[in-house]
Amino acid sequence: MGLGLGCGQPLSMTTTFNASPKSRTGEVLGLRLASNRLSQLIAPAFFGLVGSWLGIFSVFLISGTFLIGGLFAIKPHKKRKLAS
Repeated sequence: MGLGLGCGQPLSMTTTFNASPKSRTGEVLGLRLASNRLSQLIAPAFFGLVGSWLGIFSVFLISGTFLIGGLFAIKPHKKRKLAS
């Protein structure tokens, strides 16, 4: 589990670094770090509230929904073929 959780940080840092403009690399990496810390603050509070209101099983359902929704959000769209 630690290996799976720990591999995301270097991958996201490398992807962010490669996608950022060369003159703004520090700003982009700072925003990445700020958004990661914000999600680390919000996610436990959100899932704690959901777990206390609806039960622990609902936490797994909602987090699974977020994961599957994220999969569809980042999935590349197929380009339509132009009619000739």
